[in-house]
Amino acid sequence: LLDVGEVSARTGRGKHTTRNISLIKLANGGLLADTPGFNQPHLLGVTTRDLGKCFPEIEARLEANGGKCEFKNCIHVHEPGCVVRGNWERYPMYVDLYDQIKLN
Repeated sequence: LLDVGEVSARTGRGKHTTRNISLIKLANGGLLADTPGFNQPHLLGVTTRDLGKCFPEIEARLEANGGKCEFKNCIHVHEPGCVVRGNWERYPMYVDLYDQIKLN
């Protein structure tokens, strides 16, 4: 289990407890990066076009549709009828990361 600290009354955020960098294997096959001073992921060098390749769920949905989306250059966020958009667990994370990359 990860060490956790108290929540700061001033900032409303958790207090830092991590001292070393480590990767923790998750039961579902993913990895969790626990790093000191790192509280917001940034995908350096990842473009909005590349982001979908970071999500196996997107690749699986495209594969189920013959390897492509309904729309050329689909970003899987606003297009109606997109085969990727929808009810899958990490879709809100995809949209959030897409928006962050677009802003930078």
